[in-house]
Amino acid sequence: MRTTGKTARHQVAGLALVVTTGLALAACGGGGGTSGGSGTSSGATPPTATSTSSSSSSPASSSSTASTGSASSSSGTTPAATVRCTAATTRTRAVTEPGGGAAGSYGVELVTTNTGRTACTLEGFPGVSFTAPGSGAQLGAAADREAGQTAPLVRLAPGASATALVRVTQAGNYGPRCQLGKAAGFRVYLPGDTAAQYAPYAAEACSNKDLHLLRVRPFHT
Repeated sequence: MRTTGKTARHQVAGLALVVTTGLALAACGGGGGTSGGSGTSSGATPPTATSTSSSSSSPASSSSTASTGSASSSSGTTPAATVRCTAATTRTRAVTEPGGGAAGSYGVELVTTNTGRTACTLEGFPGVSFTAPGSGAQLGAAADREAGQTAPLVRLAPGASATALVRVTQAGNYGPRCQLGKAAGFRVYLPGDTAAQYAPYAAEACSNKDLHLLRVRPFHT
C-alpha cells in the first residue's frame, strides 16, 4: 500500500508538471501569435506606401503634360510680327508708267522698296504732291485719291517693292490759268506716316492750287 501511495503522488506531481509546462508553452505561443500579427501588419504597409507614391506622382505627370502641350500650342500659333512701312525703312522712286500715256495725261509709278531688315506692310493711298526745284516746297495741289479703288494690305519682305500709280494731267491743258512751272519731283508720304520722302522726277506743273493735276491709286504689288 505504501508503494502504491508513493506512485500515486509521483503521478500527480508529474501531471502537474505537464500542465504547468503546457500552460507555459501556451503563453509562449500567444506571444508568438502577437508577433506574427505585427508581422502581418508590417507586411501590409508596402502596398499602402506604393499606392500613395503612385497617387502623388500622377498630378505631377499630368501637370508636366499640360505644360508641354500649352507651350507647343503657343509656339504653333504665334504669328510673325510685322510693322508699318515708313520713310525710315523704305526708299521711293518715280518712273514713267510703260505705255501709260493717254490723251492729255500720263502715268507715273511710285515704286517703294523695303530697305530694312524686317518685313513691313503698306495699306492705302500715299500722299503725293509736286515739289518745286531748289526749295522743295509743294507746287500746286496735292494729288486726289482716285475713286473706286480698293486698298489691299501689302506685305513687303526686305528688298521687295510695291507700286502706287499717279495719273498726271498735262499742265498745258489749262492755259494761262495754270501758272506753269517746273517740278523737280514728288513729295511722298506713305500711308500712316508723317515723314516725307522725295522722288526726283522732272515734269511740268501748275502753281495754281485750284487746279488738280494729280490722281493717285493705292499701293499694290
